[in-house]
Amino acid sequence: MNHNELLQQKLGELQKMFPHCVFVYADFWKAYMKVLSGLHRFGFVEPFKACRGSGGGHFNFDLKNLCGSPHSSICAKAAEHIVWDGIHFSAAMYKVIAKLFIQGGFTHPSFATLLKFKKGLIPHI
Repeated sequence: MNHNELLQQKLGELQKMFPHCVFVYADFWKAYMKVLSGLHRFGFVEPFKACRGSGGGHFNFDLKNLCGSPHSSICAKAAEHIVWDGIHFSAAMYKVIAKLFIQGGFTHPSFATLLKFKKGLIPHI
């Protein structure tokens, strides 16, 4: 059993133990893979190279010269990069992931189901 399957199983157990609570599983990995498989569809051009980094190369990342160091530079089009500084995603990537969580079916239960429950349109989740 992999990590995500075990996590979902444990969330199901918690839901049974605390029926008045709502536990939401967000599958970040699947959302991330969707973005990688369709970069241009989401407005990205550069999947791995850091926008704010140093060292050039495939990743533009040097552990000894992190974001903010005198040797780091910033790219011209940050919104086209998935990676901000070699460690964190860019604001554009976080925005896409958030949209996928809210609209794209990468959470269980879905946000649509949560809203229906909150409005009293369904008795339980």
